[in-house]
Amino acid sequence: MPHRRHDSILRPLSPVAKRIGYKHYYINSRPLRVLASGKWELHITIFWETEDVMNMRSFTAPGLYDSEDEADLQGIAYGQHIIEGKITGVNLI
Repeated sequence: MPHRRHDSILRPLSPVAKRIGYKHYYINSRPLRVLASGKWELHITIFWETEDVMNMRSFTAPGLYDSEDEADLQGIAYGQHIIEGKITGVNLI
């Protein structure tokens, strides 16, 4: 079988993952459920392209949320703040 280039940003996301475009970046949100508490942790990956190379970096943040939707909303907002440079000590490079 020939080797095929894997480009995760173009592949469909699972039904629970959310993706938005923001200022020439993509933010993928895929919250994880904490089994012990039943709450949700935010997990995001930010993708961006530089000189025809796709870059990515994943992030989490402290805090637990009561629902997957709440973790998604907070994760997307957290990603936007990272892109804008508003999170002290966190950057894309």
